[in-house]
Amino acid sequence: MIKTLQKRAFTLIELLVVIAIIGILASLIIVSLSGARSKATDTQLKNNIRNLNTALEQYATDNNTLYPGAAAGGVNINGGTVAQATGGTTCTTLATCLSGYVSGTTSPVFTGYTNAAKYTTNGIGTFGAFAAGAALTSTTGATIATGNGEYLATALGVVTPGNTASTGTLTAMGNNAHVWVVYGPQ
Repeated sequence: MIKTLQKRAFTLIELLVVIAIIGILASLIIVSLSGARSKATDTQLKNNIRNLNTALEQYATDNNTLYPGAAAGGVNINGGTVAQATGGTTCTTLATCLSGYVSGTTSPVFTGYTNAAKYTTNGIGTFGAFAAGAALTSTTGATIATGNGEYLATALGVVTPGNTASTGTLTAMGNNAHVWVVYGPQ
């Protein structure tokens, strides 16, 4: 008996099905990775604002519970003129006021923002309260109305953390944006 060997090859349909399955799996992975990147960016923004909060609290401890002063509506964290709490002299930026509390003026605490990031004080002249916030890239988190955390900006991009009389408001944060906010003292 003679056996003949037949070469079995994949048909065109089988190849197309395999390619389609690989394409679907690749698209699922890409979607998953883009969500992870957004969450990582938001986590870094939250950490930057928390570190800024710590630096501001240390500054206030050394300056009779006063914070660097900022104009109503807020100044950009990575730029904008603020007044020092003692003596009323002017710092060129928030970074220069807090240079002794954060490692360098090029720290991510001051430069690591891709969206709006603002700092404000109560503007009463005593600068006894502050608010700082950064717009997040994700808009899926649960928002709050008081305390440090994720706020929802108004349609005009305004965030009002805590007691407005004491902390002021943050403006131009992005229409209906989610904003990570810290304020103090609480």
